[in-house]
Amino acid sequence: MGCELSGELGNRDHILRQRLTYFHAYYSKTLAEQRTGPEVLKAVFRADNEPERTDEASEQERAVWRRNYSILSKFALVPGANTEGIDTAALSRWIGRLRELAVAGHRGAISDEYIGHILAHSAPGNDGVWPSVPVRAQIESLRSDHLEQGIRIERFNMRGVHSRAVYAGGDEERALAKQYSDFAAVMTEWPRTQGLLLHCEGLGSRRGTAKMSGRNSGR
Repeated sequence: MGCELSGELGNRDHILRQRLTYFHAYYSKTLAEQRTGPEVLKAVFRADNEPERTDEASEQERAVWRRNYSILSKFALVPGANTEGIDTAALSRWIGRLRELAVAGHRGAISDEYIGHILAHSAPGNDGVWPSVPVRAQIESLRSDHLEQGIRIERFNMRGVHSRAVYAGGDEERALAKQYSDFAAVMTEWPRTQGLLLHCEGLGSRRGTAKMSGRNSGR
């Protein structure tokens, strides 16, 4: 009986994982095609001119929020990306249309931050430097503090997916800070991108120093 129950639960878990994988793959595609982006943002974030709710959300409303937030947090497919890099025109069209719809829905700031979240997952260019030229071009042309904040936050959060040795003493953080510094050094023609990278370098450097300090103090 116990083995049968265990097998049944295992099958259910497998089916659930399959459904979640399909669910996120489907919405990643529709977000990339811009069929659901504004609706998902609307379901998760209040409009700029919308007052904060004072009543308690229903269980159904919370479930809808959790589902849509999960879509946003897991979406990391850069529109226009392909095996050869990023199609600059396709990325620009996607960002332009999403921003247009977001502003119409009074969610311009959070939309820019979310675009930054996506761009943070872009691959380095063919020269090995991050970000690639198409992403740098967006950063420079949009000149959006919210977008750059979204990139910084997500790049920082992406460090959580890597395991760290307990007594590494911040070596990984310092190495990452050095990498950002090296990338920034070749961004003289991309001033906003350079500033973004230097900010990321500072975050990594301070975090690495803090870990070293904690190790030396025995914490």
